[in-house]
This record gives sequence, structure tokens and C-alpha cells, in this order.
Amino acid sequence: MQTQEKILSIVASLVKDVPAIALDTQINDLNISSMQAVMMVSEIESTFNIALPMQEFYVRECIQDLVQFVEEAA
Repeated sequence: MQTQEKILSIVASLVKDVPAIALDTQINDLNISSMQAVMMVSEIESTFNIALPMQEFYVRECIQDLVQFVEEAA
């Protein structure tokens, strides 16, 4: 694989989808127990927290860290 293609592949792999649940969804409408609801919310929160460091990475004023990451990986 050429260096440019490898770099593009690395950058593309940084994008992560965060599962979400609509804010207007009522737990009662889901027809699940309160324990299942707590577990579901906990799982969503945990998944979101895993994605936070990458979100913070993207909002930095300087992209030098991204450049360094790509250079080291290439």
C-alpha cells in the first residue's frame, strides 16, 4: 500500500460512530424493566465515554498531534 493511501486509511479509521437514543424516547414506551433501562443507559453512557477522547482530540487548536500520529503510523 502506498504511503498516501495508508495515511488516508488511518485518518478514516479515526472516525467513530457513537450510538445514541432519542431524548424524547420514554422508558415506558420501550416495554422493558427498570433494571434493563438502567443497563441500557449505562451501556450508552459507557460507549459515549469511550468516544470522548477522540472528540477532544479533534477540537484541539493544533493538529500537530494528528500529523505526528500519521507520520509514525506510515
